[in-house]
Amino acid sequence: MDLKRISENNTHDVVQLNTQIKTKQNEIQSLKEENASLVLRLRKLAGEKLTQDNPNIMELSDPNRPTKLGEIYSELYDNQWTDAFEGLTQSGYQEAEAIRALNITLKHAYKFCAKKASEMLTKTEDVAMQIFEAYTESRISVWQSMELPSVRDEQFIERHWKPKQRHVGDRTGERRAPNRDKVVVKPAKIESELVKLLKEVSLSIVPVVQQSYLRGKWDETCIEPLEPFIKKCLFLCWMMVVQSPPMVFDKNTEEGTKLESALYKQYTQTGDVLEYVVWPALFLHEDGPIVCKGVARPKKAKE
Repeated sequence: MDLKRISENNTHDVVQLNTQIKTKQNEIQSLKEENASLVLRLRKLAGEKLTQDNPNIMELSDPNRPTKLGEIYSELYDNQWTDAFEGLTQSGYQEAEAIRALNITLKHAYKFCAKKASEMLTKTEDVAMQIFEAYTESRISVWQSMELPSVRDEQFIERHWKPKQRHVGDRTGERRAPNRDKVVVKPAKIESELVKLLKEVSLSIVPVVQQSYLRGKWDETCIEPLEPFIKKCLFLCWMMVVQSPPMVFDKNTEEGTKLESALYKQYTQTGDVLEYVVWPALFLHEDGPIVCKGVARPKKAKE
C-alpha cells in the first residue's frame, strides 16, 4: 500500500514537474522571440541613426546613389559631352570657347536644379504647415465650444495636487479659462522628412525639370547635339542636389594653380600648372571625398 501511494505521489510529482518544465519552456521561447524582436528593432534604429545624413553609407539598392552618379558623370563626359563639343566646333566655335560653353552649361544646370529643389522644399513645407495650422484651428474651435470646468472642480483638483497637511480650507480664486491662444508648433523632423520625400520622387520629376529649363530657350535653330547633353546634365544635377547632403562640383581650382593629379586628368597635353578646367571634379558633398575625377588642360610644359 505504501509503495502504491509512493508511486502515485511520484507520478503526480512527475506530471507537476513536466507541467512546470513546459511552462518554463514556453516562457523561455516567448522571451527569445521578444529578445529577437528587440534586437531587430535596435539594429534598425542603429542603422537609421548611422545612415541618416551620412553620405558615406549608401543604400545599395538605390540606382542613383552617389557612386552610380559618379559613373553617370564619367559617361556623360565620354559620350554626350563629346557629341556636343563636336557639334559646337562644327558650328564655327573655337575649341576653348566650346569647352567653356559646355562647362558653364553644366554649372548653370546645377544652380538651376539647386534653386528649384530648394523652392520645392520651401513650398512643400509651407503646404504642410498650412495643413497643420488648419488642423490646429479646427481643434481649437472644438475646445472653445466645450463647457469650461467649474471653479469648484478646478479648486478641488488643484488642492489635491499638494500634500494633504498643507490644506488650509478652500482656496478662492478667479475662474481661469484654458489657454485658447493659437500655438502652431512645427512638426518634428519635418525638414529631414521632406528632403527624404523629395529624393524618393526625384526621378519622376526629372522630365519636368528638363522641360522647365529648356522652355523658351530651345528651338529648331539650336545645335542639335546639345539637347541630349543639356538633358543629361539636368538629370545628373537634379539627382545630385536631392542627395543628403547634396553632391557638388569642384569650385576651388583656379587658373595658374598647381594641377592636382588626385582631382584631374590632363587634357590633350601635359604640365603641372592649370590653364583651365574642362570638366570639373565631382565631390560627395561640400569638403567631402572625390567621387569622380575631372578633366583639366594644363599649360604646356616648357621644353
